[in-house]
Amino acid sequence: MKKYLTNFMLIAAAGTMFLFNGCDFESLPINIPLTVPVVVTGSNNALQELKNFCLDDYDSYNDYREDIRKLTYVEGALRVDSVSSVNLTGNIRIELKNQAGQTLFFFVLNNVKPSNYIRNPYIIPVDVNQIQILNEYIANLDNKCFQVDAQITGITGGTTPHYVRLLVDLVFEAETEL
Repeated sequence: MKKYLTNFMLIAAAGTMFLFNGCDFESLPINIPLTVPVVVTGSNNALQELKNFCLDDYDSYNDYREDIRKLTYVEGALRVDSVSSVNLTGNIRIELKNQAGQTLFFFVLNNVKPSNYIRNPYIIPVDVNQIQILNEYIANLDNKCFQVDAQITGITGGTTPHYVRLLVDLVFEAETEL
């Protein structure tokens, strides 16, 4: 009896929300998460790797591609999947570029241990202007390709060759037609 009462209350609450808030049954916002792996490796104290990717490389985008009316950037994070040494320290610079190589946004983490971001992702700080530039780029749904430029400089600690596998997480919201 308690289970039925709980279910009834949930249905009643949802119905009340629709009555007072309305519901747009013509479109549906869907989050599209992407993870871009970038491996930075080498024996120098300054390493760089460029990774090209397109939205249609990801099933999370392709599942809704035909129904997307509008795409906007929501949030991003940097994670580290693996590192050659927990003692490795350096400056991490991540830059997201459009297909033509123009910067959409970038950030720098100075004098950090990449291993600190294995369990604790770094939320990418993107300001309003950078979000606007990124959203203007993807407003034309034909602009679906990007480049991640990952650099680690001033490397100390650990032994060579250095190895860091970075994961750049990006979340887009797709407004879709039903």
